[in-house]
Amino acid sequence: MRKIAILVPICLILVAMVASCNTNHNNYPPPGGTPYIRFQNHVELRPGQIKSIDVFLTIRKPAQMNVSYGIFVARKVEQYSPLENGVPYEKLSTPPGLEVTIKPSDFIAYPGKTYNSVVEIKTSSELPQGEYQLFLEVFLDNNRWPGSGWITVNVK
Repeated sequence: MRKIAILVPICLILVAMVASCNTNHNNYPPPGGTPYIRFQNHVELRPGQIKSIDVFLTIRKPAQMNVSYGIFVARKVEQYSPLENGVPYEKLSTPPGLEVTIKPSDFIAYPGKTYNSVVEIKTSSELPQGEYQLFLEVFLDNNRWPGSGWITVNVK
């Protein structure tokens, strides 16, 4: 009984401390951090289908940024080094029957906001079945951002 009498006040104090740590919910995301991007990195579709993928970018720096997206068919480069300012891809020509766009692709982003762009992947009946690698390249204030990434398109 004594243990419970001691533990209950301690638990209540801990709960109060945790609850008081985050009283201002308007500060998320914290300023000064790197931008945060999320998107689906794999999609399956049949020839003749259209699929859309949402791309969410959250700006956590305390200043506005110019954002520019590019998306294209590419192949991964084995000898990639971000420290040497290299690119992680070899750009390939888009095969007939595949069309990929992202909208909006250029905009000004403000601190503490999340922005949504949409990647649209269109296939036609002439596109051969197989796996296609798309590279979503992100430029922030005209600098390629390492948060850029890959989307695998599986055409069945």
